[in-house]
Amino acid sequence: MGSPGKWINELEYTYKTYILVFFVFALSLITYMFYRLLIKKEKMYELSYVDSLTGIYNRRAFDKDAKKNFKSSILFFCDLNGFKKINDIYGHEIGDQLLIEVSKRMTSFIDNKGTVYRLGGDEFSILLNKNESVDVDVFINNLFEIISESLSLSDVVINIGISTGYSVYPVDGLILEDLIRIADKRMYQAKFQYKNRNKV
Repeated sequence: MGSPGKWINELEYTYKTYILVFFVFALSLITYMFYRLLIKKEKMYELSYVDSLTGIYNRRAFDKDAKKNFKSSILFFCDLNGFKKINDIYGHEIGDQLLIEVSKRMTSFIDNKGTVYRLGGDEFSILLNKNESVDVDVFINNLFEIISESLSLSDVVINIGISTGYSVYPVDGLILEDLIRIADKRMYQAKFQYKNRNKV
């Protein structure tokens, strides 16, 4: 049997070892929890810029990107033609499916040449990179043709159109607010013309 002093030293060593192990474990746990919290906050931050229905960027993302990129982009505002009537006839479930499909078509059409946003309801926006060689009228017509292709949703065949307005810095305005106003005005002019063409 060892001396009391040696026994006390071994006990103290064991105690300190346990304390060290506990400290390392606690530090690791806190670090892990902090990391998970950062990941969660980052995920929530990303989700705050994504439209929950369609999965594309939302108005908040548009406001952020437009302020930063309006000088280097062509701004488009789009509104679906006849969406309210489809919602009223077939219900919101079909309406939601339609918005999802339109978002997919727009995103596929734009590809990596710009970004598509759902601003709310059946309103969308596009920020198209200016470095792309684009004839605006041809672009708008091609977008209309793609969106106008018949859709089959839950055994219901849907036909929808889209009205689009645009603006370009600095021709149509020097500040974002003016560019938005011009694009919005042209969109409603296009919508008015579409309604007149389709009157029975």
